[in-house]
Amino acid sequence: MMGHLDEILRIFAAVPEGKISEWNKRVALACVKEGLAVVLIKPGGKEPACTLNAAETKRADAEALAAGRRSHECGFKHAITEPRVFTHKRIKELLENGCNLAIAPGLGSTKIVIVDVDTADEVTAFLADQAKEEGLAAGHSTPPTVSSPGSWAKDRTGYVMDDQGGHVWAHSGGGHYWFVTDRDLPEQGPGKYRAPGGWTAMFRDCYVLIPPSVRAEGAYRATGSAVSAPEWLLDRIRTAATARKESWRSGDLRGSEALDDWSALHSGSEIAASHGYLPYSHDLCGCPTWTRPGDASHLKSITTCEVGCSRFDTSLGWGPVHIWSDAIEGFTGGETITPLQFLARLDHEGDTRAAMGAEGIPTTSLPAEASEDPNDQALFEIMGPDLPKVPGRPTRP
Repeated sequence: MMGHLDEILRIFAAVPEGKISEWNKRVALACVKEGLAVVLIKPGGKEPACTLNAAETKRADAEALAAGRRSHECGFKHAITEPRVFTHKRIKELLENGCNLAIAPGLGSTKIVIVDVDTADEVTAFLADQAKEEGLAAGHSTPPTVSSPGSWAKDRTGYVMDDQGGHVWAHSGGGHYWFVTDRDLPEQGPGKYRAPGGWTAMFRDCYVLIPPSVRAEGAYRATGSAVSAPEWLLDRIRTAATARKESWRSGDLRGSEALDDWSALHSGSEIAASHGYLPYSHDLCGCPTWTRPGDASHLKSITTCEVGCSRFDTSLGWGPVHIWSDAIEGFTGGETITPLQFLARLDHEGDTRAAMGAEGIPTTSLPAEASEDPNDQALFEIMGPDLPKVPGRPTRP
C-alpha cells in the first residue's frame, strides 16, 4: 500500500455496517488530512448533497444565472479539502443525518487515479491489460481497493424485477482500484480515460463513493490496497488527452450542406428531450445539460451544445453533443459527437446510414471518404473527433 493511505484503508475496513452516521465524519476527516478531497452524498444514494447554506446558495445561483446556467453545480464543485470546514453547520447536519461519502480525484494535494470497473467482465479486462503491460501471469487476480455493491436496473416505472420478484442487476461484481502518483496529469479535456475493455481511469472532474457509504444494493467495502500508478496507465491517460486536444485545435468538420441543414433543424436538445432525457442545468459553455433516463448516478449525463456555445464553433448552424456519463448504453463517457450520431446511437444501434435513411437525408451527401461499413467508422472519424474548437477558448470539455 501507499504508506500515507494505509490508515485510511484500515479505517475503511474497520467500519461496522449500518453505523454510517457514527463513522462518516471520522472517515471524511481522515481523508482530508491525507490530502484527498471529500464530497458529501445524499444518504442512501449517489447524488451529491449541496453543502452551501441559504445565503451561499443564493449567491452561487445568481453567479450561475449570470453565466447562463440555470443553477450552480454541486458534486465535486463542493469538494472539501480543509479540516476546518467540518465545523460548518450545514456540513455537520449532513454528516449527522448519515450522508454517504465520496472522494474527488484531482482536487486534493494527493494525486490519485481511480480505475472504475462496473462489472466482473470489466475487472477481468483491466487485469488482462495490467498483466500484458506489466508482464504478469495471465489470469492473475487482484481485488479492487474498494468493492462496490453494484446497481439494480431501473426503467421509468422503477426497479426492474425478474419473474421471481427479485431485482435485476445492471452492474455487479465491480469496484475501484486506487493508484497514487506524483506525476502530472492532464488539466484539460475530460477527466477520464475509457479503455476498450470498458474500464475507466478517472483522475479529475468526478467523484467516487467510498466506505462507509451504503445504498439499497449494499455497502461499499475495503477489499484491497492502494498502490503507485504504473507508467503504462499514466501514458494511456496522457496520450488520450493529447490526441483529443490536438483534434479540437486543428479539427475540420467535413460534412455536407444536407447534413448541416438537418443538424440545424434537429438539435441535440430536441433529440434528448424526445428520448426521455430530463433538463438538469447549464454547462460552463452556457449550453443545456441533461440527466439520462433511468437510475442516473450523476445528474449531468450529457451537454447539448447550441448555436452560440462558448466552447465549440457553431458557425455551421448547429452544435455537438458531449457525453459525460459512461453508463449510457451505446455511448462512451468523454466523447463528443454530432446530433446525427446521437440519434443513430439512440434509435439505430449506431448505424448512421440507417439514421440518415430514416430522416430522409440522402446518403449521397456523405463525404467521399466515408466507407460502406454500416457502422460508419470512417464517417465517425470525419464528423466526430474533429469537432472544431473556437480559437482562444479553453479546451476543457
